[in-house]
Amino acid sequence: MTFSYQIETIYSYSDPEGSDISTVKLLSKLKYEQTATKDDISLVKEVCALVSQRGAYIVASGIFLLCSYLSNLILRKYSDF
Repeated sequence: MTFSYQIETIYSYSDPEGSDISTVKLLSKLKYEQTATKDDISLVKEVCALVSQRGAYIVASGIFLLCSYLSNLILRKYSDF
Protein backbone atom coordinates (compact mmCIF):
# COMPACT_ATOMS: atom_id res chain seq x y z
CA MET A 1 0.00 0.00 0.00
CA THR A 2 1.39 3.42 -0.92
CA PHE A 3 0.36 6.79 0.40
CA SER A 4 0.71 10.15 -1.27
CA TYR A 5 1.31 13.00 1.16
CA GLN A 6 1.67 15.76 -1.37
CA ILE A 7 0.37 19.00 0.14
CA GLU A 8 -0.56 21.97 -1.98
CA THR A 9 0.30 25.16 -0.10
CA ILE A 10 -2.64 26.98 -1.67
CA TYR A 11 -4.87 25.32 0.94
CA SER A 12 -3.27 27.12 3.85
CA TYR A 13 -3.05 30.50 2.13
CA SER A 14 -6.66 30.58 1.04
CA ASP A 15 -7.76 30.76 4.66
CA PRO A 16 -8.72 34.25 5.83
CA GLU A 17 -7.12 35.49 9.05
CA GLY A 18 -8.44 33.50 11.99
CA SER A 19 -10.03 30.80 9.82
CA ASP A 20 -8.82 27.25 9.29
CA ILE A 21 -11.44 25.98 6.82
CA SER A 22 -9.08 25.20 3.94
CA THR A 23 -6.47 23.65 6.20
CA VAL A 24 -9.12 21.36 7.71
CA LYS A 25 -10.17 20.41 4.15
CA LEU A 26 -6.55 19.57 3.42
CA LEU A 27 -6.33 17.40 6.51
CA SER A 28 -9.57 15.68 5.57
CA LYS A 29 -8.10 14.81 2.16
CA LEU A 30 -5.25 13.16 4.07
CA LYS A 31 -7.81 11.49 6.37
CA TYR A 32 -6.70 13.33 9.52
CA GLU A 33 -9.71 15.57 10.13
CA GLN A 34 -10.98 13.51 13.06
CA THR A 35 -7.69 13.41 14.94
CA ALA A 36 -6.30 16.88 14.15
CA THR A 37 -6.13 19.33 17.03
CA LYS A 38 -5.89 23.11 16.83
CA ASP A 39 -2.13 22.80 17.33
CA ASP A 40 -1.91 20.35 14.42
CA ILE A 41 -3.82 22.72 12.17
CA SER A 42 -1.62 25.69 13.05
CA LEU A 43 1.49 23.54 12.55
CA VAL A 44 0.33 22.49 9.07
CA LYS A 45 -0.29 26.13 8.18
CA GLU A 46 3.15 27.12 9.45
CA VAL A 47 4.90 24.31 7.55
CA CYS A 48 3.07 25.26 4.35
CA ALA A 49 4.13 28.88 4.82
CA LEU A 50 7.78 27.90 5.36
CA VAL A 51 7.85 25.60 2.33
CA SER A 52 6.24 28.26 0.19
CA GLN A 53 8.67 30.92 1.40
CA ARG A 54 11.62 28.61 0.73
CA GLY A 55 10.38 28.02 -2.80
CA ALA A 56 10.05 31.75 -3.36
CA TYR A 57 13.62 32.30 -2.17
CA ILE A 58 14.92 29.62 -4.54
CA VAL A 59 13.07 31.11 -7.51
CA ALA A 60 14.19 34.65 -6.59
CA SER A 61 17.84 33.59 -6.38
CA GLY A 62 17.61 31.96 -9.80
CA ILE A 63 16.08 35.09 -11.31
CA PHE A 64 18.75 37.24 -9.65
CA LEU A 65 21.56 35.07 -11.05
CA LEU A 66 20.05 35.21 -14.53
CA CYS A 67 19.69 39.00 -14.39
CA SER A 68 23.22 39.35 -13.05
CA TYR A 69 24.61 37.16 -15.82
CA LEU A 70 22.74 39.08 -18.52
CA SER A 71 23.82 42.40 -17.03
CA ASN A 72 27.48 41.36 -17.07
CA LEU A 73 27.12 40.06 -20.60
CA ILE A 74 25.69 43.36 -21.82
CA LEU A 75 28.35 45.38 -19.99
CA ARG A 76 31.14 43.31 -21.54
CA LYS A 77 29.63 43.67 -25.00
CA TYR A 78 29.33 47.47 -24.86
CA SER A 79 32.38 48.29 -22.72
CA ASP A 80 34.58 48.50 -25.83
CA PHE A 81 32.87 51.69 -27.03
